[in-house]
Amino acid sequence: MKLIRLSEELQQPYLFPIEEINKTTTNLHIAEKILKEVSQNEDQVLLFHSASIFENDEIIQNGLVAQFGGWVEECLHGATDCEETIEEIKEKSAAVFLSETPGWVVMKARRASKDNKMNDKELVEKYGQLCLVVVEYDESGLYRAQGEKWSHGGIAQHFSEDPREELYQDDVPFGVETGDIFSLYDMEAAVTLTGKDLVLFIERNFPEDVSW
Repeated sequence: MKLIRLSEELQQPYLFPIEEINKTTTNLHIAEKILKEVSQNEDQVLLFHSASIFENDEIIQNGLVAQFGGWVEECLHGATDCEETIEEIKEKSAAVFLSETPGWVVMKARRASKDNKMNDKELVEKYGQLCLVVVEYDESGLYRAQGEKWSHGGIAQHFSEDPREELYQDDVPFGVETGDIFSLYDMEAAVTLTGKDLVLFIERNFPEDVSW
């Protein structure tokens, strides 16, 4: 994890001029503090859930709800046109999708935008939304998909890598791919980032995830 920390007082972030920081909110400072605290705690890990600005209010109000999302539904309709199969899969495939880096927010921002003239940084600042989720390594219902050739019905190992807790076949939500991290239960977002907060957070801490 690459981390350029704030000062102990959580004042002006290193590398960014004050005029940039004046465009941010306290959420950026909260996110930086969470990142610092989790990096020093061996029992916790920081994960991310990427979304769009249009989902921000609902997530703040209700948290991250395990559900069968629109993106996954598009994949399902591309895989089969049997309505009976579609409904059956949707009924048992609710999940919260997570990742160890925030790179997915670029794809979510592109999907939310209708403007092809904007670059990725502009898209993320205008349409992106990122949730920081602090989890315990042994958190119930948290898994990672295993195997080089993942498909629906494969094996997912518990995030703590406990071999006694694995999911097989139909217990794995549809849409999961190799390496995906997912939760079967609702989760709480420690903080959400949008706009300039989001852009600066990624640039400072995960520069390998951006190409702008």
